[in-house]
Amino acid sequence: MAETLAELLARIGPKLDEDWTEICLRPDLVAEAEELDDKLTAAQVKPGPRRNSDGTTAEARRIAKEFEAVSKQIAESAVRFTFRGLPKDEFRALCDQHPPRRGDQGDAFVGYDRNSLGDALVKASVIEPIFDETSWAALLEVVTIGEWNEMRRRAEKVNGSVVTEAPKSLLASRILSSRASTSKPLPASE
Repeated sequence: MAETLAELLARIGPKLDEDWTEICLRPDLVAEAEELDDKLTAAQVKPGPRRNSDGTTAEARRIAKEFEAVSKQIAESAVRFTFRGLPKDEFRALCDQHPPRRGDQGDAFVGYDRNSLGDALVKASVIEPIFDETSWAALLEVVTIGEWNEMRRRAEKVNGSVVTEAPKSLLASRILSSRASTSKPLPASE
């Protein structure tokens, strides 16, 4: 007997697409890290007799420590945004809230205002971090257009993904079909 759709869905456990991006909200720290990296490179190639046993100079070691500290600050100031695709009916309802602009053929073709929908899609698709209207407004005050476009790209990806078949890996197929996959591993060298 054929499997019912309910049985099929229960067996598969379908999920909406998810993706994430991490945005550092302290570009001043990123600029500082880039500057320190340049200084570190210059300190390493700088001629001089005073080198440590590992070939570094005291100045390079000091700059490397500064770079490490700034990198830690960058990691602490980065925000990971997780996006989840909207179910079809929610997506359509969102589209209906953004009708095509008059005279815009691209909008007319897709059936919604591509510009305003994209922005609304970011907000509707973010599942982490959790936000309210006040914190969302505060975020919009500090993100750059480049950061916003990255968030928008992720939101559009999770809502526009179409998976028609399982991905294939030639490398995995080659590894699993080779005689090596049935052979014993080499002994560890001593």
